[in-house]
Amino acid sequence: MKLLILTTLLLSQVEDVPAPGTDVPPPTPAEYLDTCALELTAMKTELDVMSGLEGEPLDDSFSTLLAKLSRIEKIVKELKKPPPPESIPPIQPPVSLEAQDSLHDVGKNIILTWELSPTDTLLDRYVIYRSEEGKNEFLQVGVMPPGSKRFVDNNMDRDQTIEDGEDDIEDLNRNLNSALKRLATLRSKAGDLLTHLQTEVDGYEQVEPLGSDDISGLIALLLVRQGRTVWELENRIGAANYEKELLQESIDSLWKIVPDTLSYELDKIRGSLANAEKRLTGIITAIQAGEPPTKSELAALLDPLTDELEELRATMNLTVLMEIHTTVQGINSYQAQGQYWASNVYAVANQLEVEDLKAYVTERIAKIEPAIADAEKKLLDNRFPYVYRVHAVRGEKEAISGVSNSVEAKPSFFNTRRINVLVAMVVFFALVTVFISQARRGKELFLRRIAGLEEIDNAVGRATEMGRPILFVPGLSGIQDVATVAALNILQGIARKAAQYDTPLIVPNKDPIVYTVTREIVKEAYSDVGRPDAYNPDSTFYLSSNQFAYVSGVNGIMLREKPAANFFLGMFFAESLILAETGYIAGAVQIAGTDAAAQLPFFITACDYTLIGEELFAASAYISKEPNLIGTVKAQDWSKVIIMGVLIILTIVAVVGAGAFATKILSTV
Repeated sequence: MKLLILTTLLLSQVEDVPAPGTDVPPPTPAEYLDTCALELTAMKTELDVMSGLEGEPLDDSFSTLLAKLSRIEKIVKELKKPPPPESIPPIQPPVSLEAQDSLHDVGKNIILTWELSPTDTLLDRYVIYRSEEGKNEFLQVGVMPPGSKRFVDNNMDRDQTIEDGEDDIEDLNRNLNSALKRLATLRSKAGDLLTHLQTEVDGYEQVEPLGSDDISGLIALLLVRQGRTVWELENRIGAANYEKELLQESIDSLWKIVPDTLSYELDKIRGSLANAEKRLTGIITAIQAGEPPTKSELAALLDPLTDELEELRATMNLTVLMEIHTTVQGINSYQAQGQYWASNVYAVANQLEVEDLKAYVTERIAKIEPAIADAEKKLLDNRFPYVYRVHAVRGEKEAISGVSNSVEAKPSFFNTRRINVLVAMVVFFALVTVFISQARRGKELFLRRIAGLEEIDNAVGRATEMGRPILFVPGLSGIQDVATVAALNILQGIARKAAQYDTPLIVPNKDPIVYTVTREIVKEAYSDVGRPDAYNPDSTFYLSSNQFAYVSGVNGIMLREKPAANFFLGMFFAESLILAETGYIAGAVQIAGTDAAAQLPFFITACDYTLIGEELFAASAYISKEPNLIGTVKAQDWSKVIIMGVLIILTIVAVVGAGAFATKILSTV
C-alpha cells in the first residue's frame, strides 16, 4: 500500500521527457545529460536547505528531492532505450489450415490446426474466424497467442457468457425492486450518519457531494448491500479513520527520531549524490571529447551512472525521512478514502434518486444484452458445415490465411477411448450378480472379520446386564451424506437387538430429517421383533442444529444417564474427540465409525473399536446378513483383488518396455 502511494506521487511529479525520434527534434544526449547535471546540482542545494527544516516543510523538501531523482532516472532510461528496428518485414499468414470434428463427444466441438506463420515471432496474436459454408459471413470465435498451432472451437465459454449474463440481468432487476423499497429508509439512516460525521468526527465538518462519475459505483454497492448499505459505508469510514490514526501515531514517533538522525542521513545522501555527479561528469566529458556515440555506445556509457542512481535511491529509501514521507502519503490516502465514503453517505441522503437507480440498471442491462446476443450468434451447432480462417495480426496489420476445409460437428454414440471403463463395469456387475445369486441360494459367503462389528452384540449384552442404556449418535451431517445412511443401516440392527433384550436406547439427533428417519427406524425395529408396545417415542429426539450445542447436549446425556455402550457412527467433525473423551470418562464401551479421515485418529485413540472408512459402509451387510448386501460386499472385495492384479501385471509390462500400452489401457479421456 505504502509503495503504491509513493510510486503514484513520484510519477505525478515527474515531467514528461521528449522521446528521441519524435517529430520535434529532441535534445542531443549531451543536452539531456546537462539537464541531469542541473538536477543533481539542484538536489545538492535542496539537501543544504533540508538541514535547517523540520516538520511538514522537511517532508515537502524530501518530496522535491525524490521528484528530481525520478526525473534524472527517467531521462537516463529514455537515453538507454534501444533504437527501433529500421524495417519490419511484412507479416505472413499461417498455412495448411485443417478443421476436423472432435471424436468421442456429444458434438459442438471442432478442432482447427495450422502451420505457424513464417513471421510468427513478429506477431501479436492469431485471430480465428468461422463461417457457415457458402455464406462468407465470418465471425471472430477465438484469439490465440503467437506460437499456437491449434484451436478448439466449442460453446463452453459462450454458454457461460449467456448464463452469467441472464443471471446478472435477473439479479439487477430483483435487486432494483428491493433497493427502491428501501431507499427512503436508507436516506433517513444516511442523513443521521452524515449529521454524526459533521458534528462529532474530526475531519468531516465539510462533506463534499459525490461526483457524477462516482454515482454508479455507489448504486452498484447499494444494489448488492441493500438495507446494509449505510452500515457498510459507516464501516468503511471507520476503517479509514482507524488506519489513519495508526499511521498518525507512527509518524509522531518517527518525528522524534529525526533530530538525532537527520544530519547523518543527509550526509549519506550527499555522498551517494557526489558519486552520481562524478560519474555523470565523466560521461559528459567523454561525449564532448569524441564523436557522438551510437545508441548502443551511449547505453554502455550510462550503465555505471544507472548503478550510481540506484545506489542513491537505495540510500534515500533507507532513511527515516522516506519512512515519514511514505507514512504521510498513507495518512493522506486514508483521509481521502474517508472523505470519499462520507461523500457516498451524502449522496445517499441528498443526491440519489429513484431515476438514478433505474437508469443505472437500464444502462447495465444495455451492456449485457449485446454480449449475450453476440455469444448466441457464435454458438456452434451440430450437423452444420463450417469453414475457418486465421488472421495473423501485428498492430493494425493483418495477414489472412486461406479458408479451411468444411467440417461438421457430430455427436458420438460410443466413446471407444473408454472401453476399459466398460469392461471394468461389466466385470463388476457380473461379480455382483454371481455373488448375490449365490447368497440367495443359501451359500455361506466368507467376509473378513471386523472386530468392531463383532463386538456390537457384546456391547448390547453388556448394557442389558448392567441395566444401563445404549447411546447411538448418527453423526452430525444430513441425510444426503452417505456416511449418515450407513449409520442408519447399522442403527436398524442395534435397535432390533435393544428391543429383543428390552434395553433402553437413546438416539439424539442434530438434523431434523435424520431425526424423522431414526424415529421410524427404531419404531419399526420394535415392531419387527414383536414388541411395538415397548417402543418409547422419547428415546429418539431432536437436540440442536448447532454443532457444539448438540455436542454439549450429548455430553450431558452421557454424564447423566451413564450409558453402558456408545455408538458414534456417521460423519463427524471437530467434536469427535470431545464426544469420545466424555464417553471414556463415563465408562462406556465405545464403537465408532466414520469416513472422515481427519477424525479417525481421535476415534482410534479414545474408543474401544473403530470402523475405518468403507468398513462403515459394509457394516449393514454384516449385521443384517441380507443376500443383496452380502453379495455386493463380496463383489467389491473381488473387484479390488482384480484391480490389484491388473496393476501388477501392467507394471511388469511397463518395466519390460511396453509402457505406452500400459498407459493406454489405464487412461480414460
